[in-house]
Amino acid sequence: MDNKAKKRFIIVILILFFCLLLLLTMLLGALDGEVPSNVADSSVGTNIVDETSTNTTKPKTIEQIIAEYKSQYLSRSGNEIYIKFNKDLYDDAGNSNEKYFEAFIYDLAQIFLTSNFKLIDEEKSVTVEAVYDSTIEKHKIIFNERENFYEESDGKSYIAVEDSEIIETSILFKGNDILSDLIVGRMYFSSVAGLMGEYKELDSGYRYFPDHKIKMRLAPNDGVMNIVFTEDYEGNILHDVPNGTNLNKIYQLHPDNSSGSVSEGYLGYRNDDYYYFFYDDEVSVYGYLYAKNKVFENAVEDYLETKDLEKFYKTLSKKILSYDVLEYDPESQSLYMLFPTRGYEIDIEGNNPKGITLYNSYYFTDTSRQWVKDGYVKFVDKDLVQIYEKDRRNANEN
Repeated sequence: MDNKAKKRFIIVILILFFCLLLLLTMLLGALDGEVPSNVADSSVGTNIVDETSTNTTKPKTIEQIIAEYKSQYLSRSGNEIYIKFNKDLYDDAGNSNEKYFEAFIYDLAQIFLTSNFKLIDEEKSVTVEAVYDSTIEKHKIIFNERENFYEESDGKSYIAVEDSEIIETSILFKGNDILSDLIVGRMYFSSVAGLMGEYKELDSGYRYFPDHKIKMRLAPNDGVMNIVFTEDYEGNILHDVPNGTNLNKIYQLHPDNSSGSVSEGYLGYRNDDYYYFFYDDEVSVYGYLYAKNKVFENAVEDYLETKDLEKFYKTLSKKILSYDVLEYDPESQSLYMLFPTRGYEIDIEGNNPKGITLYNSYYFTDTSRQWVKDGYVKFVDKDLVQIYEKDRRNANEN
C-alpha cells in the first residue's frame, strides 16, 4: 500500500472513531435524562414500601431527602429523626396523605437499608415508624403506633376535632331564684329542696313539683340535670323574660341564639351557667360543667390499654355519677352510658372502644383529641345537650 493510500485509510479510521465517540456520548446523555424520580412502589392501605426499585438517583444525606419533601430537619437521636413535616396525615379536606409518607419512607430506606427508623413531628403529634420485615425484605410503615392507621381513623374527624369547641355563649342574665340557688349549690337538688315542696315521680323519670309547675330530672349523684318550666309556671326565667313570653319577643330581646329559630318553634341559648330552650308551651334548662374530665380520661386511657370493660364500667359508675342512662351486660361485653351535660356517650358492644363518642360540647385536651385523630374513639361535631333536648322534646310530642 502506497503512502497516499495509507493516509486515506488513517483518515477514515479517525472519522469512524470520532463518530462512534459522539454516538456513545449522545446515548449516555439520553439514558441519564430518563432515570425516574424516587416514588414508593406501594398501594394505599398496605403500609409497606418496596425497596427493589431500579432507581439509581437519590439524595446522599437524610437532610437532603427531608428538604426534598419540603420538610424541616430538626435533630437526630440514633435512628429517631425529629422533623417538621410539610404535611399532616390528612389534608384540610380530610383526604389521606398516605402516599406522601410512603414515598418519604421509601427514599429514606435507601439510606437505612434493613434498619428500623422513625420520623417524629412533635408539633403535629405525628410519628411515622419504618420497621424492616426480613421475611418480605421491605419496611412496614406504622403511623402513631397503629399499623392500620388509615383503615381505623377518619379523615374528617381528624381535621374537625382539631378546631372543635363548645358553641358560643349568649348574653343572658338569670332572673329566677331556683336557677340562681342551683348555681350556688353546684346543681345539687339539696340546694333547692326546701323551696320545691312535695313532688311525684313521673313515668318519664322526672319529678313533678305541683306547687311550682316544674319538672326536674336528677342524675344518680342527686344533681339536677334538666329543669322544665311548664306553661303554667308563674315567674321569670331570665331577668327580662317572664315565662310565657312569645318567641318573637324573646328573639327581639336576644337575637344571639345558638340553635333553633322562631320558624322552627324554639330558640336555644347558652350562657356561662345554663343551656336554655324556649318553646311556646315550656322552657327547658340544663346545667352543665365545661371543664377537664380527668377521671373520665384516666379511665379511658386505662381501658384502651387493658381492654378491661368491667373495670371501666365500675370506675365510671362509681366515680362519675352525672350520667343519665346506664346499661351494662358483662356476658356480651356491652356498656351504654350517656353523659349529656359532659359531652360524651359510651355505646360499647363486643368490648370495642370505638363505641366511645366525644361531642363538640366535650372539653377536649391534647390527649382526648389525639384519641380521635388516631381512631381510638369517635367524634361527632354536634352539641350533645342540643341532641338530648331534641330527643326529649320529640318523646313528649309522640
